[in-house]
Amino acid sequence: MKAVLAAIALALAAASPAHGRSLGDRIAEMPDEAWGTSALFFADAGSTYSVVRQGGQEANPVARAIVGRRPSAGKLAAYAAGKSLLYLTGISLLQDRDPAGARRAAQITMGVQAGVVIWNLTIAL
Repeated sequence: MKAVLAAIALALAAASPAHGRSLGDRIAEMPDEAWGTSALFFADAGSTYSVVRQGGQEANPVARAIVGRRPSAGKLAAYAAGKSLLYLTGISLLQDRDPAGARRAAQITMGVQAGVVIWNLTIAL
């Protein structure tokens, strides 16, 4: 968990206003798809928790290494929040170099994350 917090702090430092845009501008200019992906991270956490409550376990090896095989709702929410913060910071940094590429990356990740949520729901229902 300390490594995740350190990575978040580093990402935030890299995206500081010293790099040309204020935090407010970064938020305002964030592609809509990036916000959608962030929301899907939380939907993924909720659907994963539903699977765990039914006796399943976290199947994603990266998430499992951080939250465990049978994570609590709180751990999953914290994981989704950290993942969202890192993701949005990455998209914001990409926007500095390639705004169109940032939007395309957000569109692709939103599609992938939607697939993850749908897969979880097929298991949970």
